[in-house]
Amino acid sequence: MKKIIMGIAAVFAMFCLIGCPTENDDSGSKQDGPKLPGGWTGLDLVVVTGTNPGEIEYGFTATDPVADSYTVWYIAGTKTKAEEIVGVLGALPIQHATAVENQKISNLIPGIVYSFVVVAVKDNDRGYSAVRSAKAKSASTSGFSLTVTGLPPPTAGIYGATLMNPADQTVLAVGTQVNGVFVFYHPLASFPDPTKPYTTAGTYALAIALTDLSTTPITILEIYIYKELITYSATKTGVTVLWSDFSPQGGQQSDESTVITINNKPVEAGILAVMEGGTRIALGLNMTGNTFTLYEPGAMGGPDVTKPWKGSGNYSIFLINPINQQPIASYLKIEGGTPITLYNFTGEAAITFNYTTDFKPIPIP
Repeated sequence: MKKIIMGIAAVFAMFCLIGCPTENDDSGSKQDGPKLPGGWTGLDLVVVTGTNPGEIEYGFTATDPVADSYTVWYIAGTKTKAEEIVGVLGALPIQHATAVENQKISNLIPGIVYSFVVVAVKDNDRGYSAVRSAKAKSASTSGFSLTVTGLPPPTAGIYGATLMNPADQTVLAVGTQVNGVFVFYHPLASFPDPTKPYTTAGTYALAIALTDLSTTPITILEIYIYKELITYSATKTGVTVLWSDFSPQGGQQSDESTVITINNKPVEAGILAVMEGGTRIALGLNMTGNTFTLYEPGAMGGPDVTKPWKGSGNYSIFLINPINQQPIASYLKIEGGTPITLYNFTGEAAITFNYTTDFKPIPIP
């Protein structure tokens, strides 16, 4: 029996917000040099690979005249300009009152390039160091591994994998690709802990997510579920599966579920929730198209594909962004001049809406 977790969406959302690359080399030959106000000197930035998995070290010199404050900004990927880093979604700042040496950033994604720049502020003047890049220290490859034969190259973004408890839908391990093979680590705040390879023997559900890093916000394109459970042990530390044995979570047809198609759906609307009051009674997940297959909610809040839903009754319908779990729009139909906010489900197999005429966008607070 196929048992899966769809809390995986949140896992990969967080995973990519804090560390997914747009490039995977550390060439900085075209990166910007320093940009300092007239009369300023200094602010030399050095960034190097650290000594522990997922670690980068940096240091920089003070400006002359000495700045009031220094902020180190860093982001995943090889960037060439300060404006691609400072204040950008996914970039993180570190404040310093003075120049520093041998500073360490840990818990980055092992083997991934990160780009840095220092912003110095004195009174009303602002200066920028050169942009520098380095790879986070590669992780141990001693965790359980997964080879997916026939896995197509991603058209955008990256693949990530999860091992999950089939009973309660808990994500137990997160896998990143090392030389084409997924290597699993214990999760740490919903991303791989590069210091803790996952080697706990057991039987797991398996899913792979494809995430597009070129959009803002980052988009989970699709989640693929393996057809059966897989088993690891002390003597079976590597598993090979066929890509043809995975099924996309969004849009699969089912004789037992209601299938809803929403024409002109916004791309960020990846979750459809059927609700009674404030309770979700059915969920559909789709990152790549306009079609949602409905299931009952699982234990972790995502759709449980072992429990198809084809209900009857008057219910609200909401479209939700899977990255931040915020509602994007709600069902609203005008009939005879009267707003209709509940849809009368009659156990039908297929329903088609038009986003423009059947939904009302919800303003972002």
